[in-house]
Amino acid sequence: MNDHTDQQLLRDYVERRSDAAFTELVRRHVDLVHSAAFRLTGEMHAAKDVTQTVFMALAQNAARLTHHPVLSGWLHTTARNLAAKNVRAAVRRQNHESEAAAMNQLLPPANDATWEEIAPHLDAALGELNESERDIVLLRYFERKSAPEMADLLGISNEAAQKRVSRAVERLRAYFNQRGVTVGTSGLTIVISANAVQAAPAGLAVTISAATLAGAAVASATIVAAATKTIAMTTLQKTLVTATVAVLAGVGIYEARQVAQLRNQVQTLQKQLAARPLARPTESATEPVARNEPDPPVVVSANQQNDSMNWTEQLLALNAADWRQAFALGQRLAALPPNTGLAVLQANWNSVTNDSARQQILKAFQFAAHQRLPAVLELGLNDHSPEVQSWALNYLKDVALQDFTTDYSAAKNWLAAHRESTLAAAISDAVWQVATSLRDLSGNQLLAQLGLINGAKQYLAKFPEALTASGLDQILGDIAHGKDPRAAAQALKAANGLPLSADWLREVALPLLSQSQPWEVTEAAAAALGRSGSEWALQPLLDTLTESVYAANRHSSFTLPASIAELKSPKAIPTMIALIEADNTYGTIYGIGYFGLGKLTGVAYDEKHDGAWWRQWWENNKQRFPADVRAMEIPKLAPIARKQSH
Repeated sequence: MNDHTDQQLLRDYVERRSDAAFTELVRRHVDLVHSAAFRLTGEMHAAKDVTQTVFMALAQNAARLTHHPVLSGWLHTTARNLAAKNVRAAVRRQNHESEAAAMNQLLPPANDATWEEIAPHLDAALGELNESERDIVLLRYFERKSAPEMADLLGISNEAAQKRVSRAVERLRAYFNQRGVTVGTSGLTIVISANAVQAAPAGLAVTISAATLAGAAVASATIVAAATKTIAMTTLQKTLVTATVAVLAGVGIYEARQVAQLRNQVQTLQKQLAARPLARPTESATEPVARNEPDPPVVVSANQQNDSMNWTEQLLALNAADWRQAFALGQRLAALPPNTGLAVLQANWNSVTNDSARQQILKAFQFAAHQRLPAVLELGLNDHSPEVQSWALNYLKDVALQDFTTDYSAAKNWLAAHRESTLAAAISDAVWQVATSLRDLSGNQLLAQLGLINGAKQYLAKFPEALTASGLDQILGDIAHGKDPRAAAQALKAANGLPLSADWLREVALPLLSQSQPWEVTEAAAAALGRSGSEWALQPLLDTLTESVYAANRHSSFTLPASIAELKSPKAIPTMIALIEADNTYGTIYGIGYFGLGKLTGVAYDEKHDGAWWRQWWENNKQRFPADVRAMEIPKLAPIARKQSH
């Protein structure tokens, strides 16, 4: 199903009632829809409700969308309309809310100041574009399609696709500037690419697929009622579904500008509520959207806390608190002596009735790589809330190197067996089990196991002795040089970031930088070599980058320049400039300019920085580098004549 287009999947669903086709559509687009819903509603539960209803609407309207060229455009518009209704309802209800903490979640989190300014206006700005412009922006920066992929999908030339992107981005930039958000074109695209689509909460795609398909199995006259029973909806969604799904088949309910107006009302209400006292002050943290590998927050040390605090009182206070307080308290608990923090948690777990608070405590212990994490995860797995259980199962993948999402009993047995184990002992045991069985796996089973190893690198890197003692590093090397290119690439991806020896990199990864290898293997080998201390790999990586730029079937990838930049050697700069001079196309200017030269020189990416610009920069700035680098000349490379597509 992965190689089917959205339109093919829709036809399979409409004509054959293929559950697998609809499930693939949900998996493919749930992150985009949930990210937009969360930006607009600012509240996780509301975002889930909106996301679920969007895909219910997709099931209802699948037949008429089979020829829609860009499904993500329709999904985004539908999400925007539903979110507007949700925010309007939140404004109407605010006077009846009893806790200010709930209102403090109505604005979405941000990763930096620029995104914080852009995010509240982004979806309204997209709503101001015409359909073709909105579709091209969603394809390029939300779905990360290359120019050839967009051109093929829309039936236009590569050049036309790039021009359409440029026009749409310029309109977005103008929209933001009119609202006092000053941002350049390149800065805008980088910020949107990095932040616009976040991973949806674990298990949400499965829940939506199951619920929608269950609803679709009944007669069309009762589909909304059936889906309403299947999904655990909030009161708000129950009132929305029947009125919304039918209307969504035609024109949207609310225009994007209404969302912005409503959010302004919410911001005003927040200021009015700010003076109300909370149970405890909230931390100045930002909640990441739930995803498989969230970025670690700032660590809070236990010695910064008052030892006389009553932990039970603080945990009980979470029943009337927001997620920030729960996460902050979880950090403080995780910073206590390991057995002390665990004992406090075990004694009070069932008294914390706020499901979100228990999720945040799990997250805090997972971020801290707590010594007693297996026992903490067992608390989450035995929790009465399916959502808390899902978080525990998701975190358990990285400890057990097994996916227990379809075998709850096996997960309980594994954690029961490791209840008294430290995290180091549990991971060491898991690594030994994987190393014992990995050579016997093949096909999709092997790929799945390598994927689990890749996802657990944050822990494996902390316990390097487990890799060498079990021989897992050698097994990964053997798979990388095996006959299955998919498995070879996945083994190299798993190795990337692990504390492997220079000998391993020379013997395993370096020989795979070859034109005779499939590109996915070469690319993964380059990524594995791109690490501090591996400057000996610089020239082979530069040679491979040169070969890829000159290749007739040029690969659209930024892995090679990014890997070279990780070596932190300015000796790469002249060759990279020469490659941009030889191939002054968007892909090379962006790929090498942003991911390579930008990181090596500190120069902010600009699409106008072509080969001539970089050559002048080198002449003006090479004096800042060591003598051996200053002496280097930009090599003369033959210009590349690209065929123009029409």
